[in-house]
Amino acid sequence: MRRLNLLLLTTFALSLLSASGASGAARNSKPKEQKRSELHATLTAKYGLTQQQLQQFDRFFAEQARAFREINRTVTSPKERKAKTDAVRRQFKQNVSTVLTPEQFALWTKNRGTVATAGKKAHDNEKTRIRAIKNSDIPQGRKIELVDAAKKARRDELAKVVGEQRSSTMYKNRMAKNRMISKQNRQLHLTYEQSRRMNVITDLHQKQLKELAARQLPGKQAAQEQKKINTAHKDRVRNLLGEQRYALWERKQAGNFDRRMKGLYGMSPEQIKRYKELQNARAIERYKVVHSKLPQPERKARIEQIDARYQTRFREVLSPDQARKMEANRNYRAQKAARTAAAAPTPAAAKTPASLPAKNSAPTGSTAPAKTPAVQSSTKK
Repeated sequence: MRRLNLLLLTTFALSLLSASGASGAARNSKPKEQKRSELHATLTAKYGLTQQQLQQFDRFFAEQARAFREINRTVTSPKERKAKTDAVRRQFKQNVSTVLTPEQFALWTKNRGTVATAGKKAHDNEKTRIRAIKNSDIPQGRKIELVDAAKKARRDELAKVVGEQRSSTMYKNRMAKNRMISKQNRQLHLTYEQSRRMNVITDLHQKQLKELAARQLPGKQAAQEQKKINTAHKDRVRNLLGEQRYALWERKQAGNFDRRMKGLYGMSPEQIKRYKELQNARAIERYKVVHSKLPQPERKARIEQIDARYQTRFREVLSPDQARKMEANRNYRAQKAARTAAAAPTPAAAKTPASLPAKNSAPTGSTAPAKTPAVQSSTKK
């Protein structure tokens, strides 16, 4: 029901609210005056509003936006947030009824109900699709892709009622809102504004880690740089949350791997403990080989031997069904990475202008020597 909140707004208020960020969602890039002019044109075309009525609506929208911003800034409880936002919407409806004629108000109510009905139908269809996906026995990576497709199918269903542009805006708003009401943010008792800032911090951290991986630094240097990035990230989180909630956040971060293994494979605490011990032992052996003075071909062969030996030991910890699911997930990730690599242009093709003669182009199969990846201390599989 929480996901239907935005759909219960007026059919024309959504445009303004998405622009003002009252629900904490994605911002519209159009200039404010242009958005107001488009909104006025829509209201006039649909309901025949006068200039005086338009001015009243501008005031109602501004009051509602201020009320939502205050709720987003101060309220942490989901129940309290829903109660207060529902009260704001009721007040908005009451205000609208005072400036519209009975005929205009009846048409507005009808349009509002049409959007709400379409939204509920799309919401129910999405829930049915996602439930079937999550209960299926397919690799986790494929499940994520199918869930994303189900969410986009909901957007396409709404587009048939409210139009492509409005449906796209509502989809972006909903995705942004869902991030802010994530389980972690609810457990930390964050306001919408704090959740928005936490998401910005998280996105920055992920971006920096991806940029570091793309640099392909030597193992020791990469580990040092990663440590700096992680330390800076934790400092930003601590400054946002304060010491007490930061301690809670750290405990939850430490338990992410355990929760993932339990959720994906149904592993018991004892299985998880043993699995992590094996992962750490493998990482130590790999580290010693990577930093040895052995020739590159021999180092590669040694690492393959270590991985094969530990894969056997991992399977001893898991049940047959758990091992099958883990192998399926691993294979799917490898296949997806191979498809991505095959679709990407080669470095030589990307840098060589098309107008140059063929003799100036690098051979298609030439690649830079692979650099040794950094050994990660994380237990993430």
